[in-house]
Amino acid sequence: MLRSNSNNSKSSDRVALLSDSNNDTTSSSIGRKVKHDVDTSSHFEQQNDYRLEELNSKLSALHKITIDIHNEVSDQGNLLDDTVVLYSFFSFVYERCQGKT
Repeated sequence: MLRSNSNNSKSSDRVALLSDSNNDTTSSSIGRKVKHDVDTSSHFEQQNDYRLEELNSKLSALHKITIDIHNEVSDQGNLLDDTVVLYSFFSFVYERCQGKT
């Protein structure tokens, strides 16, 4: 919620900046073109802000997935290490048993 308010604020600041720089126009057709340009710019800025939010959401999801994969690989590595230790122990016990028979 806070993000969309800040995005609207950014867009309105941009619109105000564009409209203030063009206040000295005297012709109504030029004024309409400037207003149209400001509206178009505002629309594109809102689209950009929306797309940035989408991208941020996707990057966050990708980051979480990457961390999950890393944790899973680490856990499997630990399991393999434990298996090697256990196998070595059983090999040792088996060799000792073979020597007593």
